[in-house]
Amino acid sequence: MTDAPADPSADPVLEPTAEPAVDSAAVPSAGSAAVPSAGSAAVPPAEPAVDASAVTDADADSSADSTAVPSAEPAADAAAEPAAVPSADSAADASAAADTAAGPAAEAARARLISAIAPFTLGALAAAGGILPALLDGGRLPLQNLWTTQTLPEDMPFALLPVSQYQAITLLALLVMGGVVAGLAVRVIRRRRPIAARPVAAGLLVVHTIAIVQSFVVVADGVGAFAEGADDRGFFYFTGMLTGVEACALLALLAFRLTSRRSVGPVALGVGLAAVPFASWIGTGIVAVTGLAGYPPLAADVLRWLPALIVGLALAWCGVKPVARLGVWAGLLLALWLIPALFTATAYALGMRVLDGDLAEMADAGAQVFGMALWVDLGPVVVAAAIGAVGVGARMLWTRSRR
Repeated sequence: MTDAPADPSADPVLEPTAEPAVDSAAVPSAGSAAVPSAGSAAVPPAEPAVDASAVTDADADSSADSTAVPSAEPAADAAAEPAAVPSADSAADASAAADTAAGPAAEAARARLISAIAPFTLGALAAAGGILPALLDGGRLPLQNLWTTQTLPEDMPFALLPVSQYQAITLLALLVMGGVVAGLAVRVIRRRRPIAARPVAAGLLVVHTIAIVQSFVVVADGVGAFAEGADDRGFFYFTGMLTGVEACALLALLAFRLTSRRSVGPVALGVGLAAVPFASWIGTGIVAVTGLAGYPPLAADVLRWLPALIVGLALAWCGVKPVARLGVWAGLLLALWLIPALFTATAYALGMRVLDGDLAEMADAGAQVFGMALWVDLGPVVVAAAIGAVGVGARMLWTRSRR
């Protein structure tokens, strides 16, 4: 029985028949080439020869089909299709990617802006808080001796500062306390995070400048400081008061510089020097609320001893080590003795209308009052020294007990 002729399209490899016995060694292992050993390979029976040309022709037809050029219809369809338009989602993704890339730069710029604005705002708020007591009663300018028109106290114009020769000490307290508050705030904040002192000082100076300009524009208009044919005393009054207030603003910057330091000594010195102006600042607020007629006597007694308490606590905090801090002790006790007398003499000299602006007579009168006021009351100096000594001793005992 003969096998059917092979299909030309089938695999050209011929399988051997099962009739001859095949040596087991001739069976190739899996994955190896089927090469029969010599003498053991069975010769296949005669088979009709496979037409190689048919296989070649079929392969050629297959190759031709696989490499055929595509027809014009798909190309035309592709050309007819519109260009791909980016969807809204892809545009949103691109925008989000751009925002993500710009995120760190934007955050850094925002941080720099905040680091500049926040300290400036701190200084401005401290300055505004300093002049607040003068605004509690409505912020009306005090009566002026040289006002060109007859005006009642309630009809005086608004002014941020109570410009008057009778309010010289009050003006000093209002400006200096803003500097002290700003400096102490900077020192406290520095214990937790860094803060630049210059923007704070800038905010302090800007608000003080605004208050001074606004107030003295009102004063200049009221006393006719620059009016033609006006009394020269108005110009001299305006100039003298403006010079004094500007000096107070510079003292406020000095107070800020001292109280914003990291070292204990300068801060204690700044706080102690501001003790007497602070008592005056508190008194101004009380008068603004109660009026002169309703000023409580107890407040006067408290404000008399308040500077001594502040100076004594500052000395106790300062301590005596290193030895250079003894200079702070001497300076603060001396200031507590001299500043009240200096304030009294200044108020007396500037408030004497009979002197009529005679600077030599005013200086002489002030010097006489200053000499007498020095020996009127030494009690606050003694109390401050005692508080400082007790405080230093208590700190030493506490330190030894913890060792």
